[in-house]
Amino acid sequence: MRYLLIALISLTNFFAYSQVEFSASDVEGCAPLGITINVTNPPAAEVSGYLWEITDPLGNVTNSTSPVYVAIFSEPGGYDVNLTIEGVNGIENTTILEYLTVHGNPVAVFSASDTEGCYPFCVDFTDVTVSGGGNITEWSWDFGNGITSTEQSPSYCYPEIGTYTPVFSVEDEFGCYNDYSAAGLIWVADQFPDVQVTSGYQLNCNPPADFVFSNTSSGASALTYEWNFGDGTPIQTVTDEADLNYSYTAIGLYDACVTAIDDIGCVSETCIPIDVFDQAAADFSISENNVCQGQTIDFTDNTSPLPAAWSWDFDGDGVEDSNEQSPSFIYPAEGNFSPELTVTYSSNCLDTESNLYNVDVAAALNVAFAPDTALSCQTPFPVNFDNQTTGPGILTYTWEIDGVFVSNTPDLSYDFNAFGLYDVALFVSSDVGCASSLLYTDLVQMLEPTVSFSNPTVICTEDPVTIFNVVVTSIDPITDWNWDFDEDNVIDYSGPDPDFSYALPGEFNINLEILTEAGCMSSFTSTQAITVETQVETSFTVSDTITCAGEVLTFCVPEQPGVTYAWNYGDYVGWDYYQSWETCAIHDFQDTGYFDITLSVFNDGCNHLITYEDFVYVGAPVALFEFTQDCVDIFTVEFFNSSILADSVLWDFGDGSDPVLNILNPSHTFPGPGSYDITLTAINADVGCDDLVTSTITITEPDASVEFSTTSGCPPLAVNLISGNTNSYWEVDYGNG
Repeated sequence: MRYLLIALISLTNFFAYSQVEFSASDVEGCAPLGITINVTNPPAAEVSGYLWEITDPLGNVTNSTSPVYVAIFSEPGGYDVNLTIEGVNGIENTTILEYLTVHGNPVAVFSASDTEGCYPFCVDFTDVTVSGGGNITEWSWDFGNGITSTEQSPSYCYPEIGTYTPVFSVEDEFGCYNDYSAAGLIWVADQFPDVQVTSGYQLNCNPPADFVFSNTSSGASALTYEWNFGDGTPIQTVTDEADLNYSYTAIGLYDACVTAIDDIGCVSETCIPIDVFDQAAADFSISENNVCQGQTIDFTDNTSPLPAAWSWDFDGDGVEDSNEQSPSFIYPAEGNFSPELTVTYSSNCLDTESNLYNVDVAAALNVAFAPDTALSCQTPFPVNFDNQTTGPGILTYTWEIDGVFVSNTPDLSYDFNAFGLYDVALFVSSDVGCASSLLYTDLVQMLEPTVSFSNPTVICTEDPVTIFNVVVTSIDPITDWNWDFDEDNVIDYSGPDPDFSYALPGEFNINLEILTEAGCMSSFTSTQAITVETQVETSFTVSDTITCAGEVLTFCVPEQPGVTYAWNYGDYVGWDYYQSWETCAIHDFQDTGYFDITLSVFNDGCNHLITYEDFVYVGAPVALFEFTQDCVDIFTVEFFNSSILADSVLWDFGDGSDPVLNILNPSHTFPGPGSYDITLTAINADVGCDDLVTSTITITEPDASVEFSTTSGCPPLAVNLISGNTNSYWEVDYGNG
């Protein structure tokens, strides 16, 4: 086949044009252009060989022997296509010059007027696209925040801070396109400079007027400042924050503005209003120019424009009295005064005014009065008020009681007819315009005396009555205190601190009557009755105060109906309680030594407890013993003597054997099973006391017989062992290890 194709190629120029036809999927497009060329005539059944020759715009030839030519073309320009076939009609050839056209793509490129700054940040975008051969017909912009444009070279202002990636796309007349993305190209910040500019004053006069501007601005980077003083002079540009001096040469209102710019172009501006006027002129007004000593005068500054500072000298002594704009002042002394105001705008712009007003200050009224008496516990209560007011001129008077007019006489006599507290006021005015007043709150006091107290609800006969919470209200001293404790209308005690006790039981209400120095009386009867109970008796008798341990002592008290007794014998046994009819108690001391005897007798609210220290002496000895049994020799028992202060002991084992004398810890073998009463007698010959103690011991033979709940079953098998023996313990071998 290779030889045939060579032959076909060499003979191509010798054959005339035949009916060879082909068709491409696309004959024109943008690089890279992928195409498929199919033979449309003759039919494939009549063809035995193909030779494609594709010549690109640079003259390079590409061959293929495939029935279908498939390729991707990237070089812009025209492509010649030649097809030679071998078939039933021999060798045939067709050539079409520039059959295919590939258009170059444009290269999207743009420039930005600026890439960083503060919001709103405006950027001019310029299209500098390189054409691929066709004219650019469409532009598309995405500014990186979702906002788009179809202008060729748009301008856009970013409204928010952030980092943005603009994307630029272009398309030419052939439909070829390209896009360009500038990652993070635009940075919009909020680092606006903080412009802080102040002036020591904003008003000045007598031009040329000097102003000093203090700049304390700050920013994220070094700042440049542009000063515009608003008077038509050129803008001054400085690069530091030093204070700036400027002089205005003409009267007028100006805005002194400073613009701060940082290294990325962020800008902030502030302005200070400046007022330059002709000259300062202090002006003020006063509320009164004829006043009395001690009366307040209000001074109002009317200076315009508003000064920066004020200095007032109200009394002409050359000393500043106030630096407020519109102060008030009270002249402390009588006389004639010319108040003076100095207003200041700057060191060379100020004015003083002292000839507007003359203030005449008259001597003050000294209002005073005194009552001949002010306290009473009786009605009616006449009071005479002596007017002691002094002051210049002709005086007039107005008297008020509790805010109600009662008289305009110089002195006042008035009858108070109801109990209470009364305010008294005197208002005085003079023919020279002075006025003053004096008010005494609760000056006149008409009050009835009152008394109250509290008392216990239960008390015993012969116990003193305690009175508490005594409350007395009286405007004059109490002279008499009269107490009636038993409701018989007879005074039982006189004085503020009663000393009284009831002799008989009962229920009573206590009454107290007081008398004041002015002869006023008040009484109070207790709101809670006092119940008086019979006092209990704590005396008793005892059968003996010296005894031996183990001997019984009898304690007896006199019979007292309704009482309860409690005994404590001091030997840690605790309390024994008895009813009123149980007048005698018995006790057996089980230790030796001295014992405190305590008796408590209580009858409802009357309780009494008394303790007699070392009242009973119990002599030695005290008989005590212990024993142990041997499980091997069950009939032999070991005894141990633990008696207290015994010089001899006697054992009786209760089995008919002879007593054993003075063997402290004997061992005894009993004749057989049974119960035996063991008695130990302890003797102290020096004291002359003996004591005995008896204890029962039971001896039984062990019985190992046992019953089983069950003897067979499936594992696990639970078996209960049942024994009728008592006083024994078990060791069991279950036979399973």
